[in-house]
Amino acid sequence: MKRFLQCLFMILLFQNSIYSQTDPLYNSDNSLPSSNLEVITKYRSLLMDNAIIDNKVDGKRYFYELIQKFDNNNYLPLYPAEKWIICLWLGEYGILISEISNMDSAEVVRMQYKINPVEDQLYKILTQTLLKNKEKIIDNISNSVIKPEDKDFLNLIIKTYNLPVDNKYQETLNNAANSYLEEYPGSNFENYIRNFVRYEYAVKGFSWGVEVFTGAGLSSQEISNYFKNEGIFGTGFIWGINRFQLNTRVILLFSELKQDVTVGSYIWKKGEGVETALPEISLSYDLLKNDRISLTPIAGIAWYLATPTSEDKQKNSELKEIKINSKASPIVGIDFGWEFFKRSNYNYAYRKQIFSYYSCNLRYTFQPVYFSDNYDRMNGLVHSISIGVKFGFGGLKRVY
Repeated sequence: MKRFLQCLFMILLFQNSIYSQTDPLYNSDNSLPSSNLEVITKYRSLLMDNAIIDNKVDGKRYFYELIQKFDNNNYLPLYPAEKWIICLWLGEYGILISEISNMDSAEVVRMQYKINPVEDQLYKILTQTLLKNKEKIIDNISNSVIKPEDKDFLNLIIKTYNLPVDNKYQETLNNAANSYLEEYPGSNFENYIRNFVRYEYAVKGFSWGVEVFTGAGLSSQEISNYFKNEGIFGTGFIWGINRFQLNTRVILLFSELKQDVTVGSYIWKKGEGVETALPEISLSYDLLKNDRISLTPIAGIAWYLATPTSEDKQKNSELKEIKINSKASPIVGIDFGWEFFKRSNYNYAYRKQIFSYYSCNLRYTFQPVYFSDNYDRMNGLVHSISIGVKFGFGGLKRVY
């Protein structure tokens, strides 16, 4: 019994030691080696540190070590934008020019299958470094021995990293890209510029819009002898296919009779109110490929419809059946537009790029009016000029 108690005491005394032995897998003396991804992360951290203090000597050493060890078919130690900013910062233009010249869709696909680096702030730090040293970097490019075509391309690339990027800046960037393509046709960088620098879109497919307008109508003497000329207002719907538009609109005006008109057995008396509508169906085509200005010829058919006012009809039931309608007649004109607002964005519901717009438009139309035989003495011309606003949306297609 005494021996049993002694053994039990020894077990209790060393119990913690027995059950707290370290698993050899977690022993600090036998720690696991760092993985390739962990080493890549360390190199990226070192590049961040040296970019912050603008230490190009160590930055260049870590950059070359990183790409020599890990830039292969399995790993993507630096995203292309990060690598190219580093090249601009360090003055390693040869690598940047070579890689972009050889960039194609197949290379982009290959990158998608590589192991990406752990998320960090390297791109943010590099962009800040580039912008902070922008003038110095541009001077270094200007003083380098590379070709003028390459210098201008590098300066264009620097523009792509300008922050913040908005729609207006993208338009500036597109203009710079177009200027480069015009100056250096057939450049080795053309494919890259068209796919990754210039983002231009053209109206493509269906579009829909609404317009509201006001203005003045001027009738020839034959019509104005009976109906007083007044101001006009109206609304319409715009149905577009590419640069073609179908306009369904109506001009409304309130006027009064200038002399008696016999309609059937009833005399529509001078001075009574007239509601006039000029419905229109027309086609138009934008002649200008311009994001701000449009010049659109118009051609279609229209009518001239005159009836007593609703108020007069309520007072006198005999007026309810009175109407003087013209035959369908041609209408032609011109529309000049100025877009105050045009924005494109990706619509996730339809999975395509769309645009929305708001514009101010000045419009002139000319319309001969032909009434039935009973009223052919009224046949004449109608000129209208209006100013209005249009707003709508539609589809876009990228222009490469």
